[in-house]
Amino acid sequence: MVLFDAFDHRTETRILMSQYAQEDQALREELITHGELIPIEPGAQAVVETTNLRMLATVTDLRYAEQEPRGGIFQRVVVALDVTVKQLPPEGAAAGNLGPAQAV
Repeated sequence: MVLFDAFDHRTETRILMSQYAQEDQALREELITHGELIPIEPGAQAVVETTNLRMLATVTDLRYAEQEPRGGIFQRVVVALDVTVKQLPPEGAAAGNLGPAQAV
């Protein structure tokens, strides 16, 4: 799961990674080039703060599918997002012109 601000090209990306991804060194090395790695587990939190917003993501529920690779495929992930808009981005700032309340 990747968290970022689509309106700010300088956003720092947070990657909530599965147990399998945490244990796979090659996968971790690939993911670290895209952002900060955060092990996903109930209660885990990630903060994304940009010029436009501050977002606190909290994992409230997590279940893995009973299939291979173990701990690699999510059956259910629930993430509560607490988003505070600091300023609205300029009109048409992002591709698709998404509104501030839409998810990407």
